[in-house]
Amino acid sequence: MTIPSKIESDIWDGKCVYRTAQYGSGGQTILPIGNNQYGILFGYSFSPAGGGFIHVRDLGGPAPVGPIDPSVQMLPFGTQQISFYTGDDFFPFVENVPLHTSVHNQGANDFLVTQVDNSPIERSVYIRMNQSTAVTIGLIAESSGVVTGTIPVTQVTPVNLTYGGSGQVQNVQTDMGSTPLQFLQPVVQGWDQAPYAYGVIPANASNQLFATPDPASGLIEPSGYIAGLGLQELGATYQYYITLHYALYNAASDTKLQ
Repeated sequence: MTIPSKIESDIWDGKCVYRTAQYGSGGQTILPIGNNQYGILFGYSFSPAGGGFIHVRDLGGPAPVGPIDPSVQMLPFGTQQISFYTGDDFFPFVENVPLHTSVHNQGANDFLVTQVDNSPIERSVYIRMNQSTAVTIGLIAESSGVVTGTIPVTQVTPVNLTYGGSGQVQNVQTDMGSTPLQFLQPVVQGWDQAPYAYGVIPANASNQLFATPDPASGLIEPSGYIAGLGLQELGATYQYYITLHYALYNAASDTKLQ
């Protein structure tokens, strides 16, 4: 993980110290920031949940031609969300996690074998933290396109350069769970008015996509989901792990990063 040059300079000058925090095997934790301190989170290394075990599904006969869907039990591992709530702002990151499948033959039957690729995902960020920050990890089971529409030609959606005027039908409202924030596209402000006029703005309209905690179809706490699979042993590799990289500064009591 590369340290931003300004932060590296501050470390050399004694203005801050480099810190790491590592969490896992749960879903919710808090990165503590003390009184008269502030922090800059500049990156994370995320090893997704679901690694280390193999799921086998009996296909009952010769494998069908074409793509084969993994087991429903495995699908939530394929999309995992990391989010940070700083008290001042909210930063969600949705990561697609590869699910590797292969077909193995035994006798007259074929078996679909699915494994989660839990290779670490590295991401650089720049998030200011004036206070202790919530770190939330979850699996995402479903994404539901509730409203569809076409994108009109506007000043910000010109023809040929964007989907404006293309006539292609796409999701303009997407729900991530049964009681979610509703993600509206291409805008929230004016979504219900011409030239868009897709319908009534839902009560929980959002201008960015993320899942909210909802074990039925939204954000699912990983360790509880893994325990519910009924595995004979709960190996350490089944859980997610995340390492946060941040700089911690001491500051006067009235200092607040903007």
